[in-house]
Amino acid sequence: MQQSAYPSCWPPQGVIFDLDGLVLDSERIYCRAWQSAAEELGFLLPGELYADLVGIPNTEAEQLLAQTMGYGFPLKDFAARWRGHWQKMVKSERIPSKPGFEELIGILRDRHIPCAIATSSDGPDALHCLGERADDFYAIVSRDQVSQGKPAPDLFLQAAFRLGVEPSACLALEDSETGLESACAAGMTVILVPDLKPPSEKAYSQAFRVYPSLLEVCGLFG
Repeated sequence: MQQSAYPSCWPPQGVIFDLDGLVLDSERIYCRAWQSAAEELGFLLPGELYADLVGIPNTEAEQLLAQTMGYGFPLKDFAARWRGHWQKMVKSERIPSKPGFEELIGILRDRHIPCAIATSSDGPDALHCLGERADDFYAIVSRDQVSQGKPAPDLFLQAAFRLGVEPSACLALEDSETGLESACAAGMTVILVPDLKPPSEKAYSQAFRVYPSLLEVCGLFG
């Protein structure tokens, strides 16, 4: 059977975006900060290992990294160091939007489709990184506002609630497989736009579409 050109929720009554790696090209900054902190402490953190942690809340990702690195990894020191590096980096450079974001948000604005953010970052960090782009979103739901982070559905369910839209009527946009799992668990149609990590076969089967950028999502709106 031929796959439909459009999701079952089309046109969506709400669109929910992940933040890092989807709206903002920020995962590379996080990766550099984590790698610098690890190197200062005498540990090597390959980019492939960091990519496996994308989409997971920071505190959980730190614990998973410590388990991978093994006995003697100074988790508390590492956490303080990478945050210090990250703060310096985002202070010195404006985080660019990912390709297609400005075009897509303009289309959604013109069509009066409300948008929200569902991010594993904490609220102050999300707002700082978004800057004036925060005005594009009716709601910004962050990890510190819900009981469980991704891959649990809480962030996406809360975002839909804040928009006043049923989850099944929402289109979710994600870059990570952890986020994809979260949005699927919330009952949403999901388009995956991978950032650092190529999608697995499972991701292809879960997502409505896998696109190289948000520009292809713009194309769905004609």
